[in-house]
Amino acid sequence: MERRQSSRAMDDPIAVAVLGSLGDLDRRALADRMTGVILAEIPDLRGDAAIERALAASVAGNVETVLHAMLLGIDPGGVEAPLAAMEYPRLLAQRGLPLTALVRAYRLGQGVMVGEMHDVVRGTDLDAEGKLSASGWITQWSFAYSDTVIEAVITAYQRERDRWMQGRSSARVARARELLAGTEAVDVDEASASIGYPLRRHHLALIASLPDVRDGDDLVDRLEAYVRELAAAVGPVEAPLFVAADQRTVWGWLPVADPGLAVERAREHVRASSSDGALVVFGSVRPGLDGFRRSHREAVAVRRSVGDEAAAGRARFAGDPGVMVAALMGTDPAAAQAWARDVLGDLAADTESDARLRETLAVFLRHGGGYKAAAHELSMHPNSVKYRVQRAVERRGREIAADRLDLEVALLVFRPARAGRIRRSLS
Repeated sequence: MERRQSSRAMDDPIAVAVLGSLGDLDRRALADRMTGVILAEIPDLRGDAAIERALAASVAGNVETVLHAMLLGIDPGGVEAPLAAMEYPRLLAQRGLPLTALVRAYRLGQGVMVGEMHDVVRGTDLDAEGKLSASGWITQWSFAYSDTVIEAVITAYQRERDRWMQGRSSARVARARELLAGTEAVDVDEASASIGYPLRRHHLALIASLPDVRDGDDLVDRLEAYVRELAAAVGPVEAPLFVAADQRTVWGWLPVADPGLAVERAREHVRASSSDGALVVFGSVRPGLDGFRRSHREAVAVRRSVGDEAAAGRARFAGDPGVMVAALMGTDPAAAQAWARDVLGDLAADTESDARLRETLAVFLRHGGGYKAAAHELSMHPNSVKYRVQRAVERRGREIAADRLDLEVALLVFRPARAGRIRRSLS
């Protein structure tokens, strides 16, 4: 429960001068700056749209709560954490992200906010002693608030982590995550038995996710059913492995005998099946325990690079030309998008027509400039593919041969502003 302070920590004239100015802070701009610093300093939080959205909501909620409580003279030790701040640690726990990332984010955000408040104090008409007193009060108040809220979010994180691990075959999930971490010597046969999966095989790792989660939905069962259909189409030599990463994401590994055939079967199944809006990305086929880890890491990198773009009926494969380059470029998304727009020219326009041209051109280039092969994948006539490729070249304003590799990577990297709202149609 919120409790009013019996008296302000500052003298009343100082409080009036400072708190009046703090009330004029641009709260949205402050929250955006705090979020930007946190994402820049903590790589684990970048690249997952759901995590970034939850972080932004948590930061905005904390900014509102802090300024509201300060202006009303509320004891920071009695302020309850905002709802968004309590949902964020639960999502981090489901993703298996470290608790240290959660705590450090609060300290980084606190540093930005306190710095902004000190700037406000310096801009007042208070004398030097008054400014010093005000700055000290702000610092003490913010630390008291952070200590209270961090304790609450740590509790929420730990409870969710325990619940999630217990509710989703905790021993198997925990062992699979340990194997992915690669921090200890492993008896491959013992590890295979513990997770019920043949680690000595060749592995095709995948990540399937649904970007939109409605209140109360648990989509893991639906995703697992879809991935099992995909696994059956690929034809693994033994039973595949599935791990629920969170309530909207499934990790999977398919043990395969023929790497090339497995990839093509997976591609064909995703193209031909109804995926219910699922986004599916694949690593490369790789052997042994190291391949189990590497293929998954590749899938994670590709998943981060494509963001939350809805791509029902499409898939991304780490082994395709330029895909891993695009994934690695995802470490600086803003710079990658700016570069991609330069390469694509007018073809980067945010229209459904240009989206169709980009998709056709990307498939055409991936098939080595073969109209028939591209037409087969796109379920179109070769002449239609040829027409669209010509239109794409015209829109871009440059021939393909001049910078073909850059063009392939730009098509993989580029995401228009409306990507999440456009349902790309290739008909």
